Parts: sequence; C-alpha cells; structure tokens
Amino acid sequence: MLRAMPMTLSRAEESRAAIRAARHIDEVVRAAALARSLVRPMLDGGTAPEAITAFVTAVNDAVTVRLIELTGLDGALRDAGAAWIVLGSAGRAEQTLATDQDNAIVFADGTESEPRRRELLPLAERVNAALDRSGYPLCRGEVMAGNPRWCLTRSEWRERFAAWIERPEPEALLNAAIFFDFRAVHGEGELVSALREWLAAYARDRGRFLFLMARNALGNQPPLGLIRDFAVARGGEHPGTIDLKVNGVQLFVEAARIYSLADGIAATNTLERLAGVAAARRVPAAEIDAWVDAFRLIQRLRLGLNGVQHARGEALHNHLDPTTLDADERRVLKHALRQARNLQARLARDFSVPGAGFGV
Repeated sequence: MLRAMPMTLSRAEESRAAIRAARHIDEVVRAAALARSLVRPMLDGGTAPEAITAFVTAVNDAVTVRLIELTGLDGALRDAGAAWIVLGSAGRAEQTLATDQDNAIVFADGTESEPRRRELLPLAERVNAALDRSGYPLCRGEVMAGNPRWCLTRSEWRERFAAWIERPEPEALLNAAIFFDFRAVHGEGELVSALREWLAAYARDRGRFLFLMARNALGNQPPLGLIRDFAVARGGEHPGTIDLKVNGVQLFVEAARIYSLADGIAATNTLERLAGVAAARRVPAAEIDAWVDAFRLIQRLRLGLNGVQHARGEALHNHLDPTTLDADERRVLKHALRQARNLQARLARDFSVPGAGFGV
C-alpha cells in the first residue's frame, strides 16, 4: 500500500504550522518554499499521487489564508459576508508544483454591492501580488480576485454562470471549464456551498451546453501515435515532448466535469466526480478503476517531473520527453492514455458527439 514516510508527514505539518505562524509576507514566502521542497521526498517515499496533490493544495490554501490575514482582506471579507474562492486545479484540490493563480471573490447580495466591491478590490490585488511573491505566478488571463470581473455578489455569479450555460459561445465554454471547479478557501463557506448546489441543479440536463462541452473536450485527444508509441510535439518551446497536463490529466478532468454537471454532482475533485459518475450511471467497477488508475499514474509522472525541475532550480512545466522513460514506464503511460481514450469514447456515445475519430 502506498503511504508517506512518517518523518515527511511530520515535516509537512511543521511547514504548514510555519505558514500559519508567519508574521509578515517574507516569512510566508520562505515557509511556502520549504513546504514545496517536501514533494520529492514524498514521491520517493511512495506517497499516493492524490495525497501529494492534496498536500500541495493544503499548503497553497494555508499560504492564501495567511496572506489574506496579513494584507487586511480578512476583515473586509467578513464585513461583506464574502468568501475567497479558488478555481481550476486549486478548486479540484489537484494542484502540482507547476501552478499559477486562479481565484475570485463572492460576496453577499445587498444594496451596497458597488461600495463593497470598491473596498474589496484593492485588498484582493494586494493578496494577488503577495501570492505572486510566494511562488504562485499571476494568472496571464487575469482570472484573479483583484479583477472587477471576478469580484461579484452571489446573484451576479449566478447570472454569469447562467449566461455561460444558456449562450455557450467559445469564451463561455472556456470560462465554464475554469470557473465551474470553484471551492471556498476563506470566508463564508455556506455562501459558496449554496452557489455550488445551485449550479449543480441548474446545469443538469442542459443538453446543448453539455453537448458543446463534450465536443470541445473531445477535440483534445490522447497523444498516441499510429506507428510510434506517442505523438510528440514537433515544434514550440518543448519539441519532442507530450504535455502531461493538457494532453494527459486534462482528458480525465474534462470528462469528469461534464458528467458531474449532467448528473447534478456537486463534487469538484476529479476522483470524487468519477465515483459519483460510477454510482449515477452504474458504470462497471473495472471500467472506473481503470480510469482512476490511469489518472493517478499520469499525475504521479507530473509530480515526479516537477520535483526534478524544482530540485534543479529549473522553470516548472508539464512537458515530458517519453525517451527519458524506461520500457516499463513507457508501457504503463501508453496504457494510461488508452484508458483516457476509452473514457472519451464513452463520453462521445453518452453525449451523441459524432465524428470523434477514435483510433484503435
């Protein structure tokens, strides 16, 4: 059975305690860096990949909460009946070391929404800047709480989500893929839970929206070659590689999200969503187990790649050169990608997406 070494777990708790006890931002920066250095020993100790991503997410949550407190946003969130929410991989509790910021704010409805927003935004910008200093780069798409577009009341978020679902244009589908994995980190958790329950009910059985989400997801197929083992990038910044995030775990993440929306499943974590899908659709246990094992395998490879990069002081990325793997590793990765293709084939059937073009 996979498990973490007790010494590593003890150091992990010490690192989180150091983050919570930090008295200024520089201390948070140092404590966060120390915590990230524990990922490689966890991998070497045989810790399950979902336990490692949960640890990374817990560290990131602790950093965020402490920075919210140190910048003064804590009181403003409390006064506004608000919550800081995280999106994407953070919302799914599936973060690796190679991550940037995706966050937003939801606050209570009322007649004072604009004054509240003006109060929250400058403080949210300070948190975004402090997170950047702490090793979480600013989002290039500006999906951050300091952006007025993503600091909204509960009713405004509901209107925004409903608009994306009812008018699923390309940008709306892209936003849905990011924002629909939201999770509260600090503040009024009940407000966020209510918003998630509303979304689960509203998106269910929205056939056109779900069909377009599925069609978009199926446009990204596993990098399996017809002659060679893998279809690697031929150009760009990382030629000769496969992207373990975009062309690996994302295949499972997107399918699980679509099924969860279709079945009214409120969970955000991919493994929890797959469990919900199994129950809702009576998927055979062997089929679900194969998807779960494949997802875990690709996540483990990502974490290992990031761990090596971090130890070397290199820029973090998710691009793996398959020639660096031994024969057994190549075989299991190819099998995992075939499971992603099997999941996509089921998705195409369940949502009647024609011409998905699956190979053998």
